[in-house]
Amino acid sequence: MQLNVSLWLKSLLALIVIGSSACQNSETGEFTTKSGLKYIVHERGEGKSPSDSTFVEMDLILDIKKDTILAPELGPGIINNTYVQGIPAFIDISMDPGLPMAYIIEMLKESKVGDSVTAFIHIDSLFSGTPVAQRPPFYEPDMIVEARIRIQNFYTPEEFEAKSKEMQERMMKKQQEQMQKQQEEMAKAEEELQSEEFKAEETARIESYIQEKGLKTKTTQSGLYYAIEKQGTDVEKGVPIKIHYKGTLLDGTPFDSSYDRGEPIEIPIGEGRVIQGWDEGIPLIGKGGKGTLIIPASLGYGARGQGPIPPKSALVFEVEVL
Repeated sequence: MQLNVSLWLKSLLALIVIGSSACQNSETGEFTTKSGLKYIVHERGEGKSPSDSTFVEMDLILDIKKDTILAPELGPGIINNTYVQGIPAFIDISMDPGLPMAYIIEMLKESKVGDSVTAFIHIDSLFSGTPVAQRPPFYEPDMIVEARIRIQNFYTPEEFEAKSKEMQERMMKKQQEQMQKQQEEMAKAEEELQSEEFKAEETARIESYIQEKGLKTKTTQSGLYYAIEKQGTDVEKGVPIKIHYKGTLLDGTPFDSSYDRGEPIEIPIGEGRVIQGWDEGIPLIGKGGKGTLIIPASLGYGARGQGPIPPKSALVFEVEVL
């Protein structure tokens, strides 16, 4: 999951730039702005100043210093990393001097390309007047966001227009490369799923589970295992039917339960609205029946997985067809 430069991130960026521009000399070290923002200057750049530029390009890492993984590709606590994403952040510094944030823009215009700083931003300074529902999911009162940034360039409006086209092409190319990689990985996973080696290993795991639980099961031609505790009547294809269920992995890890929610689901069977193992298994148990379905990965969520269900997982469902 990548976090885009949304309204809250734009506000964050606006505060980050204080650190790169508040000290107008060549010193490095620890500083505090008049507004109270603490930051460390690691390196003073020797590149150009903004002059008549209205856009700044920067690379940055935003770290909330938590173990929470908001995006697997970014790592624990990281909410944005332009180095990993391959796309720098941009902010328009052509603000009206009368706006409340104008003093930040004035300081930014005195910075130079190459400035490298770490700013420590109190998250409440960003969201004190923001409704709770509109705050990002990682928000906690008194949280400090560590922003590690480097100013890469300044652009006039004309230069930024050309840069925007370049960035759009780069983003499109990156998306295409990611899509191709995902397709290749999925094709490889599907191939493994259909291999005789995987099928043999999965069958062994399922049969071990059946023996451990003492279940008396039957097996369909497709590979579905089922044990009927109470035989029901015919289930009419395409007609919504209520089902109570508990779903677990073979190791007992639960992933879904209508019992926990306090109400059954209602859905038609036999029309591809559910996984293949259900379309095939629910009619075997029947309306008014009760039983257990043990579903191989090929009849479940396959090589892709789904939410808490890992790829290539066999599934166990205890079901009551109401």
